[in-house]
Amino acid sequence: MSIEDSLAAYLWDLRAQLESKLRSVTHAQQTLDEYKRATKPETRTKRRGKIIEQVKDVVAVTKELRVAAHDALRVAKDLP
Repeated sequence: MSIEDSLAAYLWDLRAQLESKLRSVTHAQQTLDEYKRATKPETRTKRRGKIIEQVKDVVAVTKELRVAAHDALRVAKDLP
C-alpha cells in the first residue's frame, strides 16, 4: 500500500470518527431539550443519566479522534 493510500484510509477513518462525534453531541443536545421539557422528577432523572452517558461517549470518541489524527499526521509527514 502506498503512502497516499495509507493517508487516504486514515483520513476516511478520521472523517467517520468526526461524524460519530457530531452525532453523539447532537443526541446529547436533543436529550437535554427533553430534560428541560420534562416535568416529572423521574423523567428528568432518566434524561440526566442518558445525558451523562452521551457526554461520556463524546469524551471516548474525542480520545479516539486524537489518536487517529496523530496517526494521519504521521503518515502525512511521510509523503514525498
